Amino acid sequence: MVEASTRSQAGLLTGGNGRDIIGKLIRETPASLSPFGRLLVVLNSVADLPRNLALMKSVGLEPRELAKRSIPLRPLFDWNRLDRLGGTSHGLYMVRDGRAYETTCAVEARLQ
Repeated sequence: MVEASTRSQAGLLTGGNGRDIIGKLIRETPASLSPFGRLLVVLNSVADLPRNLALMKSVGLEPRELAKRSIPLRPLFDWNRLDRLGGTSHGLYMVRDGRAYETTCAVEARLQ
């Protein structure tokens, strides 16, 4: 399990909701990508996968999901915090048979 101090430091580095560093990567990719280049990234539902895919499209990237898998929600995630951010109603995680799951997705994005 990740120490509480490490979790709080990670939150500071990634922004209030954990998406800032992902958003920065996506927004800056088109300027750095060659015409035949690809961004390969693994995203998860906890970081709002649909929102990240929409952001890719809005900055001129064409995302393609290469692989997707549901895995048990890792203990480093705080359910209460996820629920304050939208929880299951926003697809940040799902509950199946009384157990919480996140979805991880390998994404390839190229210039449109």
